[in-house]
Amino acid sequence: IAIDARVHATSATAGGVPLEDLNTTLTATAGAVSASPLAFDVFGGRFDGGFELRLGDDLGLQLDANLTGLDVARLAAFGDADGTVTGRLDATGTFEGRGQDFEGVLTSATGDATVAIVDGTIRRLNLIRTIVLFFGRPEADAPAGTEAFQRIDARIRVADGVATADALTMRSPDVDLEAEGTLDLGTKALAGRARLLLSESLSGQAGTDLRRFTLEGDRIVLPATIGGTLGDPSVGIDARAAVGRALTNELRRRLGGVLERLRQPQPAAEPPPTP
Repeated sequence: IAIDARVHATSATAGGVPLEDLNTTLTATAGAVSASPLAFDVFGGRFDGGFELRLGDDLGLQLDANLTGLDVARLAAFGDADGTVTGRLDATGTFEGRGQDFEGVLTSATGDATVAIVDGTIRRLNLIRTIVLFFGRPEADAPAGTEAFQRIDARIRVADGVATADALTMRSPDVDLEAEGTLDLGTKALAGRARLLLSESLSGQAGTDLRRFTLEGDRIVLPATIGGTLGDPSVGIDARAAVGRALTNELRRRLGGVLERLRQPQPAAEPPPTP
């Protein structure tokens, strides 16, 4: 026996999250409950997707989600990280999990997602301040700690309570970031490695030696480490990797000079004198 019902609600609450303009078709059988399609407004954006909840000795959940235009500041505030990040989020993902209760389902959840956040800020990231101090300037010259960005893109895999990003990029006026790392969904701890690509303008402010050792094209590239927590992230210059990059760049520069000299035509030898 299956029961189908169309549902519309002007407002609703799920897990403490306020929803508006909810529309779905519910299907219930002896072994499962599903809602598909499912659409509602949430955190200033829109959710479109669906889910199936399988019943039995264990609960099984499969979720398909497409999010558009979510207000990241409101989402962060709901997650006890008020004031840490702003912007507008689009995301698409598919997740599934099993457990004896909903907490177990969430703990065991696995899935993949793509995420994009545009026109936002991250408080306490301090990328520019970190770079300025690495340049050897006085701390008083360092800018404020809120980082504005134009766009963040990430490809994320969730498994065993950890979200792993193997392709994360952030574009901003002064510095771009390319990173890979992890987020512990329980402790909110961050860990990862990154490349910081300074803008041409900021690269031009560096000293001659730093530019020579770290320049790629017209931009300085610095290796970095990522740590801290989601609410208080930290990015530091990886000094050991920076030295290795400097040595590699200097070796390439010198070898390039040697090869260039070898490619230059050699003057013809003078003929021996006539006896």
